[in-house]
Amino acid sequence: MFITDGSYKEFMYLDNLQWSSQWDLYWNQALAFDSLKVHEIDCIITIPEKEGVLVFSEEDIYYSPNSAFTTLEHFSSAYSFADYTVMSTCLKSFGCFGQYKSPWICPFFALCPLEGGYHTIWINPLKIYKLQTIDGETYAFMDNGPVILLPLTRRSILSRTEITCSALATLQRDCFQIVITGERPLDYLEVPNTPFSHSLSKRAALLQFSIPFGELVQQYQKAYSLHLYQTFDVDDLTLIS
Repeated sequence: MFITDGSYKEFMYLDNLQWSSQWDLYWNQALAFDSLKVHEIDCIITIPEKEGVLVFSEEDIYYSPNSAFTTLEHFSSAYSFADYTVMSTCLKSFGCFGQYKSPWICPFFALCPLEGGYHTIWINPLKIYKLQTIDGETYAFMDNGPVILLPLTRRSILSRTEITCSALATLQRDCFQIVITGERPLDYLEVPNTPFSHSLSKRAALLQFSIPFGELVQQYQKAYSLHLYQTFDVDDLTLIS
């Protein structure tokens, strides 16, 4: 139940482990996923009892028959964004962006992974309107989308979204420092006027950068070059020689 001004009101939500009438509603609206038609992702949710995921954007809902990870890979490739596996290795190497499953980041937005394995929910922290804990369960009310039952506590969600936004701001500083003037991570984020963002903006990792300017992009470029070298086909090397 969603509590507002002391009263109880019923609301519909998505549980990625259980089909419901709300899933029917969004399923019937979903378009075939096309990376080039999606500019920013609000969240990606695994569909219960079916293959694939629903991808929510500000404009539309999309269906992808692939896993969330593969869907993100296709999206990254379409826009030439960073390779997730390589970027994840870089983020973990700094020691300040968490050691669990890393966020997915590009220069324009980020997605925070909540829970691991096949049923991971990928959620854009800056698209969460509010979190509400009811009877021990935490729900995310999205700014322009569904209400989602999350598999973690409010405290854990705040911690992981803080890391995600910190990583996003660090990448944006490396990419956009010429056009954006700022000294704190918050200066580089388009933080909306929502209850969740108000809580997030007070978190320590968003008040001060953890690594020097340029370090993330430099580290990624080195790691990606090594990745390409390691995956280079032996036959290709023979042809070059």
